Amino acid sequence: MMKNLKSIFLIIAVFFSSCENETEVIYLQNDLNNQSATNNKTIQPLFNRVDNEVLVDEVPAGSLTEWTVNDTGGNPYFTYVEIASPFDGSTAIKTSVVGVTTSLCPSQNIQKVYNIRGNTNETKLKAYLEFTSTMDYYNFPYIVVYIYDEFNNQVGLQVFYGQSVISGLYENYVNDAPESYTELDTAIGDAILDLSKMGANIAFSSVRIVLANYACVGENSIVFDHLRVINQTATEDSDGDLIADDDDNCPETANGDQADFDNDGVGDVCDIDIDNDGCLNDEDPYPYSIMNETIIIDEIDTGVENKYENCGTMSDEIQTIINQVNNEFTGDNYYTLHKKFSREVSKLTYYWYKNRKITSKERTSIGNAVWNANIPYHTITE
Repeated sequence: MMKNLKSIFLIIAVFFSSCENETEVIYLQNDLNNQSATNNKTIQPLFNRVDNEVLVDEVPAGSLTEWTVNDTGGNPYFTYVEIASPFDGSTAIKTSVVGVTTSLCPSQNIQKVYNIRGNTNETKLKAYLEFTSTMDYYNFPYIVVYIYDEFNNQVGLQVFYGQSVISGLYENYVNDAPESYTELDTAIGDAILDLSKMGANIAFSSVRIVLANYACVGENSIVFDHLRVINQTATEDSDGDLIADDDDNCPETANGDQADFDNDGVGDVCDIDIDNDGCLNDEDPYPYSIMNETIIIDEIDTGVENKYENCGTMSDEIQTIINQVNNEFTGDNYYTLHKKFSREVSKLTYYWYKNRKITSKERTSIGNAVWNANIPYHTITE
């Protein structure tokens, strides 16, 4: 009986957790004829201004060693070899499995990480893929594409498969979670791996491509040749973050996430005053000041004006205490730390009261909010 899809991805997940990250960085050329430099170790991606399509991997001879193999053994006979490319006669990679029993149906695969920055709104991948399969219930090849942020956290996943390749029982899983699966337009030829399927406006710093073959009974294979990156919108990208200069809030400094804390149209990475409070970042003890009109603690509005002076707000000072308390939390000292939080804020508000920044009534209002706040855990509401 066919294993459910969770077991398939469990195998893949266990494998990924044991793999070391690739260190190769791909040079995204803006000259499609210059294919010899695709393996340089430092990058500044620039897109071809005519078609915005950049070759990043032509699968040269010997490159199979750059892929990590997940051969779980058991039932399927698993092979992975370099072959003559059906696309252009150069080199390609072919993975194949042959299974003979439904009692064991593992997923065999090879995978590779490409250090490609981008955003799902604008970036797609294009590869030559050729799927073959005996087309029965227990047998199919597929491609899994993962994207990761700059901290190597997974931020997206999509399963791609060739037209009419997957049939039978597996279609039920595709139908149950259609947002996770994409049937490509063709089983043979250049295929577009549309990363926007993973979600809108996701910035990523690396892409993992998995050539996976699932088999119980039957034979299937995948041919992989050349990988290109397509940017549908970029015309000029000076900083190589895959966002066109005309739309980039920091056109000369890479910032794929386009973070803009103060919404002033200047991205944080190139904004000399991130919170727009008049204090330059280098001199600002609170570069991301909490600028609420009133002091709000754990969604409790104290009604007290959130006054600003010396490059920070009252909320910033309370937030500093919250951070200290949260850092000391171990899971079993909640009440001790909650009392400490209340005590430290009481000292702070006494100082404010003595310096006539708040009234006695306002101090009581802050104290009530502090006592009722779920801290450690939560924070000031921004």
